[in-house]
Amino acid sequence: MRMISLGDAKEGMVLAQTIYGLSGEVLVASGMKLKQKTIEKLDSLFWKFIYIYDEYSQDVEVKCTISGEVRNKAIQHIKALYLTIQATPIEKNGAVSESFSKLLLTQMQSCLGSIDQILDDIITENITLVDLFDIKILENYKYSHSVNVCIISLVLGKALNLNSYELYKLGVGAFFHDMGQMFLPTAVLNKEETYTQEDIKMMQQHVVLGHRYAKDHFNLPTNSYLAILQHHERFDGGGYPHGKTGEEISLYGRIVAIADVFDALTAAKKYRDALTPVNAFVHLINNSSKAFDPKLIKLFISKVSPYPIGFTLNIDENTEAIVIENFENDPFHPKIRIFKEKGVILENPYTKII
Repeated sequence: MRMISLGDAKEGMVLAQTIYGLSGEVLVASGMKLKQKTIEKLDSLFWKFIYIYDEYSQDVEVKCTISGEVRNKAIQHIKALYLTIQATPIEKNGAVSESFSKLLLTQMQSCLGSIDQILDDIITENITLVDLFDIKILENYKYSHSVNVCIISLVLGKALNLNSYELYKLGVGAFFHDMGQMFLPTAVLNKEETYTQEDIKMMQQHVVLGHRYAKDHFNLPTNSYLAILQHHERFDGGGYPHGKTGEEISLYGRIVAIADVFDALTAAKKYRDALTPVNAFVHLINNSSKAFDPKLIKLFISKVSPYPIGFTLNIDENTEAIVIENFENDPFHPKIRIFKEKGVILENPYTKII
């Protein structure tokens, strides 16, 4: 399989990865042929890329970090919880009604179950390299972002040889890192213009709001709360809310900070296109030591692929290739299959390591 821009999708192409809708329903199942009305529907949902099977990529296998079913359930579980949090009336003393409290706790248990499943997939499948470019629905971004940050954080935690309970605590903090955004005005969250200083101050409140709400209403592990509070702290002290530096920031906070920024950069927004993974890598590397723990950045580079398998590379304006293999110890030099040269589709595509 390979990934293509939705703008390059044609009727009759065979889908290689199931596409889910906003409510978790299957829009198009893997193996189905695309219809023009389906392409138009995906465009209306701001889908930018899809995975297809074609003659150049039939033998290219993209190994998902977690199963599509587990991912989809996790997205729906955190979406349900966050929508309930937004709708819950809070009394002056910070309490919520008994009925809402029961609903919140039930939905929290569903989320914690999803975190267990994500962790189980990563451990069972022995995932050591995130080698898939996750394709996100813009309208569901805040929920899929939470799941992706959890996945990346757990892969890094596993590489650090954290034990299963430490990984679980890390996963919980990563999964709920943006809980505080549920208390911010939608107009600010969805703003496409440059933020004013007032907007920035308001956005920065989400870490404190999320930390406080999680502690007040959910019985989570202590270190998980720290990930929620500290994922915008920066290694040089330039972050918030407390301007902590270096290892004053908890390990979980330092890990989630990297996962959060990487996934945000590789997501398309209404006001900008997504960065390619390799360009997001450049941003992280350039900010290593300044914003991020340099040791964790080095680990991240070995565990998250800058050139995901199935990614279509434009070597130049007339040459195209597919990434077919990655190497954990040399992530910037993948094996590619060149199928188009000088603007001409090759009868016999060939491979090389770049």
